[in-house]
Amino acid sequence: MSKTWKKRAATAMSMAITLTACGPGVVKDVVGQPETPKNPTAFKCDENKLHTKLSPYIIDWPGSLRGDIEMMMRDKNVAVVAFSCDEVKVLADCEVPGDYGFAGLSPKRDNTLIEGADDIRASFGGVQFGAQAEFNQSAKLDLATITVGKYATPRKTLTRDELGAGCEGATHFVRRADVGAFAMSTGSNIQAGAALEVFGQGVSGGSRSNEQRSNMDGDPNKCKAASRKNLEPPEGCGALIQLSLTPIKEGELTTADAKTAKGIEVDAGCPDDFVPSDKGCVKKAEVKTAKVKHYLCAEKDQAECEKQCLAGSDQSCGHLSNILENSADVETMPALSPPLLRRVEDACYAQVAAACPLAALQAFRPVMKALSTDPVLSGNAPDEEKVEALKKYRKPLRKAFGFAEVACIAGDDEACEGIVSTYMDDGMENEVFRTALGVTDGRVAAKNVLERGCNAGSGGACQRVYLAALQGKFGIEKKDFFYAVDAAEKACLGGYPKACGTAAMAYFAQPSVCDGTPLSFEFDAKDLTSCELMVETARNLGLEPNAEKAKRLTDRACKLGGAAVCKK
Repeated sequence: MSKTWKKRAATAMSMAITLTACGPGVVKDVVGQPETPKNPTAFKCDENKLHTKLSPYIIDWPGSLRGDIEMMMRDKNVAVVAFSCDEVKVLADCEVPGDYGFAGLSPKRDNTLIEGADDIRASFGGVQFGAQAEFNQSAKLDLATITVGKYATPRKTLTRDELGAGCEGATHFVRRADVGAFAMSTGSNIQAGAALEVFGQGVSGGSRSNEQRSNMDGDPNKCKAASRKNLEPPEGCGALIQLSLTPIKEGELTTADAKTAKGIEVDAGCPDDFVPSDKGCVKKAEVKTAKVKHYLCAEKDQAECEKQCLAGSDQSCGHLSNILENSADVETMPALSPPLLRRVEDACYAQVAAACPLAALQAFRPVMKALSTDPVLSGNAPDEEKVEALKKYRKPLRKAFGFAEVACIAGDDEACEGIVSTYMDDGMENEVFRTALGVTDGRVAAKNVLERGCNAGSGGACQRVYLAALQGKFGIEKKDFFYAVDAAEKACLGGYPKACGTAAMAYFAQPSVCDGTPLSFEFDAKDLTSCELMVETARNLGLEPNAEKAKRLTDRACKLGGAAVCKK
């Protein structure tokens, strides 16, 4: 883990340092005299309604909680929390395997004005912290954020029976965490953009009063060094901003928890009765009023998702992508209208990875049409002529594969499969595409994308990494084999049962163990086609056997894969 995270995790973030006494890049709090609450908040917390997918801002959470989350993520454990109406507990003694990887982004700036104590509290996960205790229904909170990356775990599901000692009361685990810099300003008279003044980037509109509160963390100037190639946040721009929390599943794993659907999960969630919007979490009853410009559509409502995507909801564009990707293939998928296509592409550019598969498929449409109608591409012309013909479509090709790379890094199976087959597989058709794209070494290009995705917590990318390595495409040297087993374990957490089984075999003590294992499936690797060969390779290359880990991985494989992976 980076020195930045170690430093940040070791230092509790104070929320009571005055603005004038602090330099940039540390938490700052400007406190005036708050007004006396006139109307108590109408938010009626129901703990049952908190046990859902949540995406709370945590900028007003106590520094000790934020620090505990950072430390758990650093220590190769999944961060587990207990949510209630009164408090949030980080269960520091709850040990759940599953480390976090970082995916860098180009700096993404947002400014959100949240109005009313109810919506503010819902936007922070339903739990009341800090200045929120004094908010009334006329309160406003203006939030400016610069997101430079996401930490994510490949773990897709965490069940109650996987929890051990120290996990009592657990309700959610941290699936992802947005990091960067933020500034927040609160008060009843503030306007949109007030938080930018705290960043030192806004133009004062005279809104500051003795009731305004402000705090910030991170240096906007340090965030300028962010890029998609970064393996960690820039120094001074790694503050936790927002979490994606997945509820603990009651019971045990089943085949329903295996990764089957195409697409990428949309990171957005509010307490029940609220919905994400351009105004934070707002009451569902108010989303169709003039209060909001756009809101997150229902997950499977195509018409509503198209409407909200067009209105400006990037997450709705992500839902639309998942709907279309699961209902049609590239040959039958309808062309989007130009305005809707621009919005889907903008959502992908805005780091909503769920929108990227649809952007890629739409960019590929003119190429698909040419492959069936162009006499050179659809006929028996020499490969050299096909390459020249495809070069006419180099721009949409590169655009499509650019979107596909982002989608693969974020975990989309179809995108990763397209990257692997085009960049790495044999055959003149793939060679023609590589030449037309200008890819000189497909193996290196694919490996870069897949490893970035796997290191960033993409189970789909890890699935392709371990298969490519075991098929000899990355070689079967010691370091490649060890990396393949690690990738298989991550893919296992992402819901891939065969990955669980393959990793389990690598930890068997000797080939004879294979005779008694319930694992039984056809290997996808060309070079390691049996349990015995996997065990022999692991022992010959020096991977230490681990019976406890092998049993855990085997159990997970059987629960996720059922009869397709394990004997009865």
